Amino acid sequence: MNCPPASVSSTLSWNTFLSRTSVSTLTCAAFSEHQNQSVHGLEDVIRAVGSLHLRRYVYEDLAREEILGEGETYLVEKAVQGGNVVAIKHLKISSPPDEKAFRRRLTAVTVEAQIMRHSPLRVHPNLPTVIGYGWNVWGELIIPFLIVEYAPLGTLREHIQKFQPPLPDVEILLGDVASALAALHVCGIVHGDIKLDNVLVFPSWDRPAKALAKLTDFGHALILNDNSKKYDDEAVKYGGTAIYNAPEVSTQDVFPIDRTEVWKCDIWAFGVLVWEACIGGEEYIKYLAKSGDVVDTSGKGSGISAAEMLRHAKLCLPTGQLGTAIFLRIVLHKTIQEDPSKRAASMRDLTLFTRWNNGNLFGLEADLALHFEVPTPTYEISN
Repeated sequence: MNCPPASVSSTLSWNTFLSRTSVSTLTCAAFSEHQNQSVHGLEDVIRAVGSLHLRRYVYEDLAREEILGEGETYLVEKAVQGGNVVAIKHLKISSPPDEKAFRRRLTAVTVEAQIMRHSPLRVHPNLPTVIGYGWNVWGELIIPFLIVEYAPLGTLREHIQKFQPPLPDVEILLGDVASALAALHVCGIVHGDIKLDNVLVFPSWDRPAKALAKLTDFGHALILNDNSKKYDDEAVKYGGTAIYNAPEVSTQDVFPIDRTEVWKCDIWAFGVLVWEACIGGEEYIKYLAKSGDVVDTSGKGSGISAAEMLRHAKLCLPTGQLGTAIFLRIVLHKTIQEDPSKRAASMRDLTLFTRWNNGNLFGLEADLALHFEVPTPTYEISN
């Protein structure tokens, strides 16, 4: 869908303009139908990524350093190019080669680049920047890679475990994640794998937390275009990581998740992310096991009910205190619910998001990013 160029009358303040162009009805933010296409081979990836006007990097020109981590789709490596530190996201190759998995990962590369370059998202303060792309030869295969900004402070899990920030600072970083997820949902994108490991942390010395969080890794993303009716009967399958998935995900093969409800799976996972952030970045399964609770440590799920998870999550926060602790308890109550209808209707309904959005300039920038390609307002003084 084409968005008309944004213009704001000089008689309108930024806040007035935003109130008159409600994000909840911002149709031009949505992914267009042609952006959500399947990928059948490397040529499709190169064609799709090349159309995003990204710089192409020659693999041999990158001075590779340490391995930063890996997930289902990528192996991530630190590198230096032209004096700049970047991160290379290499597409993973199965051994032995699995053509179905390879095609799925090729699609993930394309979707990831398209999401980060989507106009309303590419200037969002809490989503990472894709810098370029390229390819490398592995045996007889040509393997694409993405170049993204490097996060000096690591993942949110690593940051919390290493620096043990106070709860008010944790709340700020969680607000960053909430802002990013809310923006994705406005654009018709379900993230599909919300967890601390998929949030990167960058220095931001002018903030109380001295850090800024950005939601990353869109390999499991689902693109749901509300303007397209031809997918109404198509089953929607949520991917994610088993221990962070909502209860309905485990039964989706028998009871498919309604397209209008799949957002609630992200909201559940966000609640578990909040819980783990409040227990020092530890995986909640290990946290419960150390407490003597009987849990499933196989990685297939928690093995306890949603009600028990919520009870334990609330217990990790101090009681009898106003401010951060009580607001985080409200977030937990509105996210870790077995019944999707009892979860928050959207990320923007969570007190964590509204407190963050109203409390700093990044909140204004995040909303403006959905309307403009340059979210930071500039000013002119006329005589």
